[in-house]
Amino acid sequence: ETTPEDYLIKRAQYVASYNQRRGIPNWVAWHLEASDFGPAPRSEFEPDSSLPSGFYRVTPKDYRGSGYGRGHLCPSGDRTFSRDDNAATFLMTNVVPQADDNNQGPWNDLEMACRDWARSGSELYIVAGGSGPFTQLRTSSKVFAPEAVWKVALVIESGSDDLARIDGTTR
Repeated sequence: ETTPEDYLIKRAQYVASYNQRRGIPNWVAWHLEASDFGPAPRSEFEPDSSLPSGFYRVTPKDYRGSGYGRGHLCPSGDRTFSRDDNAATFLMTNVVPQADDNNQGPWNDLEMACRDWARSGSELYIVAGGSGPFTQLRTSSKVFAPEAVWKVALVIESGSDDLARIDGTTR
């Protein structure tokens, strides 16, 4: 359900439902295939200047000292074809507060598996987000951490007519 506090962000790299009241995305969705990878270096976290006027623009400082890491939903490693692609993943509208042991552990493991599938000839449709209850960061009245993060990846062999390639055996 979309409310006035939600804002749909459409980019070439992903689509996001951004929740201005929580300062995080509700969800981010993207397509991943081998052509998304390239030599682009990692960017730096930045406020999203494309948000409508009146929206608070979360900054990396909102996370400093919070006890949470800045967790990409659409990961940097999924968008290395160009500098612009990678920079889009570092906009704070693609970030949720995440515990470091999750972000650098099982979350990273799943990201790596998705990239391995894409490099080996599959394409993926991925959606990720957070679920509540949500807790306000002690360092920012504008950012709320989800109790949990989730990710769903649909893995299909590369080809045309995506829907025709999805059946009961699809991973």
